[in-house]
Amino acid sequence: DEEDEPGPIDKLQAAIIDVLKLFAERDEEPFQVYLPDFTKIVWNLLTSLTKFNKHDQLVVISTKYLNVLVGRAFYRHLFEDESTLRQIVSHIVIPNLMVRESDEENFEDN
Repeated sequence: DEEDEPGPIDKLQAAIIDVLKLFAERDEEPFQVYLPDFTKIVWNLLTSLTKFNKHDQLVVISTKYLNVLVGRAFYRHLFEDESTLRQIVSHIVIPNLMVRESDEENFEDN
């Protein structure tokens, strides 16, 4: 189903963001120059994704990428602004807390 299975572009985006996360975790120095641009791209992608199951993997890996940055003192300045924190809550946290019908079905089946 088109809403359930990630397509090739979704998988490619998730793989790229996973690589970005690895750079942020392990090889920070060459990555620092590109960090603001990559973070903005990931941020915009994350806030524009639909709530379909096919985007679950992309949401998770994008959130993990942002989590790595927040966890490092060098990158925290990107998230210290109050408006940024409000956007995180309103555009990422709250929408992803909603229980979908497919989530309920999975719960009932297991």
